[in-house]
Amino acid sequence: DIPGTALAARAGVSDAIVRYLESDLRLPTVDTIARLASALSMSAAWLAFGLGEQDNPNGPASCAGLGDRLLSARTHRNQTRTDLARAAELNPGTISKIESGGTTGVDTLEKLS
Repeated sequence: DIPGTALAARAGVSDAIVRYLESDLRLPTVDTIARLASALSMSAAWLAFGLGEQDNPNGPASCAGLGDRLLSARTHRNQTRTDLARAAELNPGTISKIESGGTTGVDTLEKLS
């Protein structure tokens, strides 16, 4: 068990972020999940959504390329940003922001999945 302060330092986030997340007062961004998962040497998918195995044999989690992956998936399905936004109950601007390299919350990512 890693104390919150040590986890925050390892992950490069504030103590307050760890406290808020541990007490369910705030939803993390995808970037925060990736940082925490890397600091804990565990799968980001498991930490955020309980998917797959807890251990991460693939190395540190990263949000690098998330926008490119979203754009690729959307265009592969012949969807416009508006189509995807409607299906996920989001704003097309949110899709554009992510595809342009912006970060997002796990709740938004969950809607997109």
